[in-house]
Amino acid sequence: MANLRILGDLAPLGKASEPFFNGEVDWFLAELMGGGDTSIFTVVNLECPIVKEFKSVPKVGPSIGIKSLNANALRGFSLVSLANNHILDHGEQGLSHTMEMLDEAGVPHVGAGRDIDDASKPHVAEIDGIRVGFLAWSHHEFCIASSSSAGACPIDLTMGLKLVEELRQSCEFVILFYHGGVEHFPYPTPEQRKTCRFLAERGVDLIVCQHSHIIGASELVGDSTILYGQGNYCFDLKGKESFEHWNQGLMLDVDLEVGRPLRVDFVPIVQGANDGMRPRLADPETSAAILEKQKYLSETLSDLDDFEQLWSAYAEQQANHFLYGLLPVGRYVRKALKIFGLMPIIWGKNEVLRVLNRMECEAHSDVIVAGLKNISNRRKNK
Repeated sequence: MANLRILGDLAPLGKASEPFFNGEVDWFLAELMGGGDTSIFTVVNLECPIVKEFKSVPKVGPSIGIKSLNANALRGFSLVSLANNHILDHGEQGLSHTMEMLDEAGVPHVGAGRDIDDASKPHVAEIDGIRVGFLAWSHHEFCIASSSSAGACPIDLTMGLKLVEELRQSCEFVILFYHGGVEHFPYPTPEQRKTCRFLAERGVDLIVCQHSHIIGASELVGDSTILYGQGNYCFDLKGKESFEHWNQGLMLDVDLEVGRPLRVDFVPIVQGANDGMRPRLADPETSAAILEKQKYLSETLSDLDDFEQLWSAYAEQQANHFLYGLLPVGRYVRKALKIFGLMPIIWGKNEVLRVLNRMECEAHSDVIVAGLKNISNRRKNK
């Protein structure tokens, strides 16, 4: 039997930056695993690049990174995933420096690379004599590698299924880190769920969905486990202090035994202002509350009618917000339009259908996405 532990999103910012600079392995792991026991195979998602200098690229959303000339604080980890939406926040040079620092620290990494072939390579580890194949994929958000540029490995079933099938031939277990889903939403999108269930049915033993920054529902598909939201491990980001869920996460304690389904235990962890945002195991009362809520989320997901109603209401709310955002006016005007209920006048039935058709129909959306990328790249290079 073998054991491994999986931690969620790590961005050593804020109060975690000094321990990171100083290479303090214990600061990141001691409170979770008895003094940072490096004999246990431990995996984490590094949610920001390690950079020589801050040089943010044009994108939508925050650009984050940590300026450092070492990654020694990560020496307690056996594997680091780099497949996430922030890994190119400081361009290809930021990703290159990140990989260089990890290599110098002797920490293997997976999920990003110099080009798409490099980024899609799995990592195979032998843990107490058991071969485990790891894959790490990210959704598209200014971060994906191509045949000629560096970045993260995309969530792409055409390519991904082939990788899974190859790993099944050489490994006893296959684990996938799926960086996607909706932020702060504890359930998968229907498409995300369909993709994850499809992969589980074809041999992925454990799928860990990260990125949502909230503990999510889980389900079993045959002998496979899918967790739709691991929450944060260590992520001190200014402006998120008011979200209780931001400071909570799950450490996955995974037992592996050849010939038997893997077993996954959810271990609640927290980061708190009183501890300088240092990650630690949750106290018994908090732990019980977290696990009870996670169980409720999973039960809701299993009821198709309940989930469909919940998803429909959430999606409509977000769609209205999106339509307001498309208006070429300032936010104060948009707010006034919302207050006075003028949305149906501006976005009539035909206009909404036109937007829907452009987004849903592949013949339109594929062309529009490619064209917008060309326009963005041309303006970026001027």
